[in-house]
Amino acid sequence: MGELFGSLFAGVMIPWFLSTMINVRMTRYGYLYVVLPFFISMSSDTGGYFFGKFFGNQKAFPEVSPNKTVAGCVGGILSALIGAMLFGLMAYLLEGIRFNAFALIICGVIGSFASQLGDLAFSLIKRQCRVKDYGYILPGHGGVLDRFDSVIFSAPIIFMSAELFQIL
Repeated sequence: MGELFGSLFAGVMIPWFLSTMINVRMTRYGYLYVVLPFFISMSSDTGGYFFGKFFGNQKAFPEVSPNKTVAGCVGGILSALIGAMLFGLMAYLLEGIRFNAFALIICGVIGSFASQLGDLAFSLIKRQCRVKDYGYILPGHGGVLDRFDSVIFSAPIIFMSAELFQIL
């Protein structure tokens, strides 16, 4: 059953989630919105890693992702907020577009949760398929897909949040 779920997820959900980026690119601020999931997800991943490394000792989801800690989850959210604000600052400095700081904060929190959920979903698929890493192109990082699993999962949710809360 796990292999079937993994195959359906990889074959249907990944392309569907990624196609969101094409649709969003065609919107008014699409050229900016396509980088928002990268700012939020990668900030969340990086912050979560460092917070977990330095402050984490309580495991958050040991059966699914044994290295993920509660401190890492909280640090991921805080770092995603910084990533969202950096996006807003970039939009203002490069394009002169004013941003809604409160909406960016909400989008950062929602995006971090979605990002971490995506990371856990892909970790669960790896566990079910008994695979440690997706590849060896990036040693120590779990492969290229592991760098983008949170972006794939969070992109549609971040885009919906950004539109709903009118961040730009």
